[in-house]
Amino acid sequence: MMDEKKPDRRVIRTRRTLHRALLELIAERGYDAVSVADIAERAELRRATFYLHYHDKEALLMAALEGVLDDLFAQLAAAVNEAEAWRILFAHLAARRRLYRDLFTGQSAAAVARRCFERLDARMPTAITPDDMPSGALAGAVVGLIGWWLESGSSATVEDMAALAQRITTR
Repeated sequence: MMDEKKPDRRVIRTRRTLHRALLELIAERGYDAVSVADIAERAELRRATFYLHYHDKEALLMAALEGVLDDLFAQLAAAVNEAEAWRILFAHLAARRRLYRDLFTGQSAAAVARRCFERLDARMPTAITPDDMPSGALAGAVVGLIGWWLESGSSATVEDMAALAQRITTR
């Protein structure tokens, strides 16, 4: 049996620093206005160090997004019922509205929506999926609903959106 190498703590720390730098810059300027040089400068690293870890800005974005989604899904796992899960989801989005709005509308929108769809589809409970509708269709509807809410500047509250998402995903 081969020993699996533990990731080097320095690598983990560097990647975490790059994730944080990217997310901060997106919140300030928007994804499209951020360059690799900006990320490296914010992280207090050289561009060469950036490229040791990621081949481009989108690869970093996808890795950072995985961390954000992991945190979200950990919170969702603690929900006691479906209604609470939807409230947790929309509260998470509302707290990071600028970040998600930019991610759902910028150059990265297609990749971000696809990744969110994949993660949501994998966790869409079969109990809330009507028999004649695949979970992917419901996940797509929810991702579309999220995109609309973030882009439109709707005055719908977290509770309004949670209730709407629950209606969409139940019979």
